Amino acid sequence: ETMPSLDDTGASSGFARLFMTIGKEQGVKPGDIITIITKKAGLQRTSIRGVSIFDKFTFVEVPREAAEKVIELMHQTIISGWKVAVAPAKPRGKGDFSRR
Repeated sequence: ETMPSLDDTGASSGFARLFMTIGKEQGVKPGDIITIITKKAGLQRTSIRGVSIFDKFTFVEVPREAAEKVIELMHQTIISGWKVAVAPAKPRGKGDFSRR
């Protein structure tokens, strides 16, 4: 299966929604996600939004033009002792994880 396009992630205009393999079960909070993205990718805190944390995964919106950099720099990052994978989110309704 190919990675979803960054232009079709279900994010607000000008943003890309990213999927991260970390969630509530790993004790992560929205501030943790925002802090690690600002440190790793050099984004302003105010440009990161839509952090939604579920039991096993997290969605976050970043500016579209920074999304590839965020994916590249965040991939395999250790957060709370957990190695995290980051990818473009599938658009809502296509492989919607929230109904599992």
